[in-house]
Formats: sequence, structure tokens, C-alpha cells
Amino acid sequence: MCTLEIPIEGIHCIKSNNENLLRETCRHVIKQHGKKKICILTGPEENTVAVDRLNIFIDEIRKNGLDILPEHIVYGDFWYFSGDALADRIADGEIPRPDAVICASDHMAIGLEGRLAERGINVPEDIIVVGFDATDEGASNPVSITSYEANDVQLGADAVDYLRSHIEPDAELLPLCPDSDDMFHRGA
Repeated sequence: MCTLEIPIEGIHCIKSNNENLLRETCRHVIKQHGKKKICILTGPEENTVAVDRLNIFIDEIRKNGLDILPEHIVYGDFWYFSGDALADRIADGEIPRPDAVICASDHMAIGLEGRLAERGINVPEDIIVVGFDATDEGASNPVSITSYEANDVQLGADAVDYLRSHIEPDAELLPLCPDSDDMFHRGA
């Protein structure tokens, strides 16, 4: 047995490697759009994926010479409601208005964008909103969400390799290789 991303005591956990994608998200906001006041909306504080994503975002923002206000580090639930709540806090002046919000999921970004629009704050003119996971819903949102696709294919391949190494310990494990015919396949 193994788990994907979320540790469970006594079971091997396979973690995805989205670090480069998460860092690129920050660089996109900073370098392509010139934004300096960045807010991060991540998942629950007790969720390891949320904390990992948050730490990478903060590290990359700092590596680019910027700092982040404590009130611009916001924990949510990876779902629309977190985006709604953050939009209300921004619109009500509870937290300083950022130039950009980097969301650790497209669902939070969609909720944020929708509620900001309801409150008279336009995306991307007033605030840039970026998501993560590259969902179809984010792409087809009335204001499409800029997003990065998680490395889920590699995560699945790593899980299969882990299981196979226990089922057939002597079998060769082949690397995951892009293939234009069927997107991904294993082979040399």
C-alpha cells in the first residue's frame, strides 16, 4: 500500500514534485507582471500539501527580493469558499489590498475571482489571481484563471513503481517518457 501526498501513519507516502511549477508561478507574477504585494491563499494549516506549497511560494517570493506581509499568508480549504472569504476580507479592507493573489488551487482562485467581481474589484485589472492544478473549470471560468498543471502523471507513475518494486522486486522500472501518441508511456 501507499498513499498519495497525504501521510497516513504506517503507510508509505508518495509525494509529488511540484516545486519547480510552484516557483514558476511566483516568478510569473513577479517578473511577467511586475507585482510586488503578493498574497498567498493555501489550504488548511494542518494539511501537509498546503504547508509545502506555502513554504515554496514564500521562499521563491523572498528569493526574488520581495517580502510578504503576515496578513497576506492565508489558510483556506482548497475550495471555493476560501476564495470567497478572502475576497470579502480584501474588499472590506480587513487586509491590505495585494497586487496579486497566488492560490494553491484553481477552486480557491475561481471563488476569489468571482467574489472580487461581485465586490467591484476586477481581475486581472485590479488584482491578478493565479491558481494551481490547471482545471478545466478554471480555463472556462468567465475570467479564465492562469494556472499551472500539477505533476500528477509523475506522482501516479511513482506510486506504480513503488507498488511494482514490492510485487516484482527484480523487475526493471522504466522511466516515464512523453509520447505524442498517448501523452505518456513508460519506455526507454
